[in-house]
Amino acid sequence: MTKPDLDIIRSPAAERMRRSVTPGFYDRSYTALWMFEVIGREYDGMSEWARTLRDEIFPQTCTWSIAIWEWVYGIEPDERLPLPYRRARLLSRKLQRPPINPAHIEAVLSALTGCPVIITENVAPYTFHVEVDESVGAAVDYDALYKVLREIKPSHLSFKTDSVITVTFTVTDYYAGALAEMLREFFIGDESENM
Repeated sequence: MTKPDLDIIRSPAAERMRRSVTPGFYDRSYTALWMFEVIGREYDGMSEWARTLRDEIFPQTCTWSIAIWEWVYGIEPDERLPLPYRRARLLSRKLQRPPINPAHIEAVLSALTGCPVIITENVAPYTFHVEVDESVGAAVDYDALYKVLREIKPSHLSFKTDSVITVTFTVTDYYAGALAEMLREFFIGDESENM
């Protein structure tokens, strides 16, 4: 019977495993050395995958995950195209401006003003209406509002703005106001007529 060749280990992980066991027994076993080598190759592959995973989380440097990125951005994958061109398509799509809808404009302007904002579309041809409810008592900087609105709105649309302040009266307030008006008319109104 010939002695088997024990120069099996090629994987760095397999070499680390061989050194971690009792010397003189497993490092002479043909079967154990092959088990170390097979397991070591798997570990090496996983280590390489973990090292390259950092590159895969960015479309600028991805390789094997390019099809996943294309799916995320809604691009039809084409394996025939070179990898740099596919990356450029991804970056182009990523850097495009997202569509601005009325809900997005409302959210941006509400955050800017601190007041509720309501957008009404198509109040006139190519025009939308912006209503700012200042009932919460915050002072609105309309210059900043107009500047932001001009930046984020679709360029083919114009806008109109209104400020709304909702005031609630109780019955007592109404009667007090009515009584004050009657007294003013009765006493002051007579004097102004005589003059």
